[in-house]
Amino acid sequence: MSGRDSSDRASASVRIQAIGLVSRVDPAVGGRTLTEGYLAQPVIMARGRPTPELKQARAVNPLVGEGDIDDDPEPPSAAPRYAVQLGPYKSRKTAVSTRALLARRGYSAALSGRALRVGSFSTVARADRLASRLRKSGYRPLVVATN
Repeated sequence: MSGRDSSDRASASVRIQAIGLVSRVDPAVGGRTLTEGYLAQPVIMARGRPTPELKQARAVNPLVGEGDIDDDPEPPSAAPRYAVQLGPYKSRKTAVSTRALLARRGYSAALSGRALRVGSFSTVARADRLASRLRKSGYRPLVVATN
C-alpha cells in the first residue's frame, strides 16, 4: 500500500436497478396462454469522489481587455468576486451576437441565459473601471457580485 488512506483516492461507481415483471393470461384470445415479461422503473445511479487536488482546482479567469486582468490571486476563502454584466437581452441570439462583438474588441464574455458576464475582479473598483469603458462604448453595464 502507498501509505495514503482511502480518503485520498478518487472513486466512482455506477449502479443500475430495475423491477422485473412477468404477467400471464390464461385463457387469452383464441384460448391461448400468453406470458410476457418486462422491466419497469429503470434507474441508473452514479456516484463519484474526486481527489483532494481536484476539489481545490479552480476555474481560470476569462481574459478581458488590455489592462483589465486581475492579477490578484483568488484567495482560498469565499472572498467576494465581481463581474460586469451586460443584459439581459431580449433574446439569447442577441446576447450571442453581442458576445461576438465583444470578442472582436478583445473581451471574453460568459453567456448566462440572455445575459453576458465579463471578467472576474477582486474589488468593485476594478470592475467599475471596465464598466466605465463599456459604458463609453454604448453598452449599459452593471457590476454584479458573482459569489
